[in-house]
Amino acid sequence: MAVNSGGELVVNARPMMRTLVAALLSFVVFPAAVCAADLSFQIVDKDKVVSKLDFDSEEISVEVVESLGGNHAVQIKLPPSRLDEFERITALNTGRTMRIVVGGAVVADPTILEPISGEYVHITGLFSREEAQALADQLD
Repeated sequence: MAVNSGGELVVNARPMMRTLVAALLSFVVFPAAVCAADLSFQIVDKDKVVSKLDFDSEEISVEVVESLGGNHAVQIKLPPSRLDEFERITALNTGRTMRIVVGGAVVADPTILEPISGEYVHITGLFSREEAQALADQLD
């Protein structure tokens, strides 16, 4: 982890699905105290939103889990009714940025490396429990 010239915390991370397939890589976690009402996954191409999936806070669940190597991860459980749509959109947008937006504020912006399937999205990295909890609090 490092802080860039803009004061943002830069984290090299490898989000993974339940099947432990790496799906997203190298994202920036934006420190923001946000009271989350909604979660949006926005597909971005050259800073333009080309597609998005919005979720009500009641549709998802967020928790901190222990990941490989004793680090911690943030686990987002997606609703079963939206899994096909999520996989389709990520399959069509491999290589693009996926902003994770909560209450209108960007909290992370990973790159889609491959289609994301399954009901769980794991945001992993060299997170301490406190760092993972801070991100989970922004998402929940």
